[in-house]
Amino acid sequence: MINVNKLFRRLTIRNKLVVAFVLLAVVPLFVVGSYGAFFSVSLLSNYLLDHIKANVVTKAEEIQSLLSTVTEDVLVLSWLPTLQRLTNFPDGAGTARRRLFVERLEADFLVFSRAHKAYYQVRYSISMSMGWRS
Repeated sequence: MINVNKLFRRLTIRNKLVVAFVLLAVVPLFVVGSYGAFFSVSLLSNYLLDHIKANVVTKAEEIQSLLSTVTEDVLVLSWLPTLQRLTNFPDGAGTARRRLFVERLEADFLVFSRAHKAYYQVRYSISMSMGWRS
């Protein structure tokens, strides 16, 4: 057993009781406060992780939807009759007729880019060895 008189020699009985009651009040308060803080931090961390996971899933779905739309748009552009004619154009044919197909394709791309506001520009690239520009 702890001898309180040796620890607090100069304190009166009243002061010793005050110290004892303060210790009895502070220790449980500290334990409950520490538990509450730990529990709150743990709960908040779990909530934030769930919220971030939900945001990531939502963004992934948005990106998947956008990529699906872009894939469909590229397929539509590849099926354009003017692009098909231009790619199947014979090498030895006249440049005036080729230029007409290029102008029509540029007009088709312009109409497409105006109809689909997600695209700033629509370009085509053709090998320079064939005498074409991009």
